Amino acid sequence: MDPKSFIKLAQQGNEAAFKCLVDNYKTYVYQLIKMYTKDPEDIVNEMKLTFKVMWENIGYFNADRDKFAEWIKDLVIHICVLKKYYMEDDEEDLTDDKISPNDYDAMLNEIRKYFEDPARYTNHTLSKVRFTDFLSVDEIMLMLLKYMYNYPFGMISAKSGKEKNKLENQVYTIERKILLQYRRVKLNEKNRKRKDN
Repeated sequence: MDPKSFIKLAQQGNEAAFKCLVDNYKTYVYQLIKMYTKDPEDIVNEMKLTFKVMWENIGYFNADRDKFAEWIKDLVIHICVLKKYYMEDDEEDLTDDKISPNDYDAMLNEIRKYFEDPARYTNHTLSKVRFTDFLSVDEIMLMLLKYMYNYPFGMISAKSGKEKNKLENQVYTIERKILLQYRRVKLNEKNRKRKDN
């Protein structure tokens, strides 16, 4: 059966179809998680958490727009790389509704536009995100080269000596780190408005 058929069935609540997806992608998930942690116990726990989050969020996956492997990769990055930021958040902030796929894309687009021309965003919520608290100078420079100066990854690779695919993965990770911090700022603003009212 085509993987898209299993995905559609899983989105309808079919646990057997989801188990088939787990069987098909467990090696891929294992390899992704192993990039971020070498501890065997952590790998097992994070694999369990990844598949739990997959099951809870598979309804958000859009098969017409996204590749399933990329969607899984995004989940793994959130679990392995960004987990500490979730743990630092106040419980009150995290009880708000989840980011819908449309909001997710819109926020990501805003982040990319911000790095094209930060001066235009002086009064924007993004200007309240303290990038230097969670990004290195090299990470910020990479985002500026990619979006402000519009350098292709091949050119950045030639100038930096880093492999092109590693740079692509690094930008992908940086964007998700910023997205999470941006969401925290937006939720804090929302909570402040509630208290003021």
